[in-house]
Amino acid sequence: MHFNVKRLLTALNTHRKWLPLALLPPFIYLASATLSERAVTVTQTFSYSGNVLIAKNPVVSIDLNELIASPDLLFQEGFALTDLSRKAELLQKANFATDNTTDLRRLVYKSLNLSKVGDSDLQLAYQGSQEALGRYLVDYYSDRLMTRHKEALQHAKRPIGVAPSLDRGALTIDSRLVFWNPDRLPRAFWVLIVSMLAMMAAIAIREFSDPAFKSERQIARYLGLPILGALPDAEPLTKRLNH
Repeated sequence: MHFNVKRLLTALNTHRKWLPLALLPPFIYLASATLSERAVTVTQTFSYSGNVLIAKNPVVSIDLNELIASPDLLFQEGFALTDLSRKAELLQKANFATDNTTDLRRLVYKSLNLSKVGDSDLQLAYQGSQEALGRYLVDYYSDRLMTRHKEALQHAKRPIGVAPSLDRGALTIDSRLVFWNPDRLPRAFWVLIVSMLAMMAAIAIREFSDPAFKSERQIARYLGLPILGALPDAEPLTKRLNH
C-alpha cells in the first residue's frame, strides 16, 4: 500500500504539467455563464395627478405616497398571493413551477419594487433573470393596482378639488448580460475540485496501466532472483550539475 501511494505521488509529480489543465473546465463554466445569464428588468409606468387613493381593504383607503413607502401593502397582500398560488398552470408557463404561497411571497419580495419617478410618474418593476415571469408578475400587480384604485374611488364620498387620476402607461423590457455574479464562485469551485480529481484519476490510470517495472522489488519478484545491486537514475543529478 505504501509503495502504491508513493508510486502515485511520484506519477503526479512527474506529470504535474498536466494539472493546470484542470483550470479549463471552471474557465469554460464561468465563460458560458457570462454569455448565458441575463438580467431582465420589466417596468410598467403609471402617471398620476391629484390625491390618488388606493384601497387597503373593503372599507379603508390609503394615499398613493403611503403605498409607495410601504409597497408590501400591494405585493404581500394575502388575497393577491393566494390568487397567484392558484394559477399554477400560468406560473409554469412563466417558468415558475410552484403553487406554494411562501415561495411566491419570497419571489415577489425579492424581485418586485414600486417607486416614484419625478412628481407625477410611478414605476412598478421586476428585476430577475426570467422575462416571461417578470411580464406575468408586472401585469398581474399592475392590474391589481388599477383595481384597488377604482375600488378607492368607489369608496370616496366626494372628490376634493381636481379629480385624482391614475393612468397606466407603457411596459418596457430591458435585458443585459450579467458579466459577474458572486453566486458563480461556489459552483466554479466545485467544478475545479471535480476537474482536479478527474485529472488525478487520469494520471493514476496511466501510471498503473503501465507494465514497466517501477522498483527493484518488482524485478526480483518477477524473476524470482535476488537483487545484488542497482544503478541509480543519474538524470536528476545530471540536471542539477547542468544548472
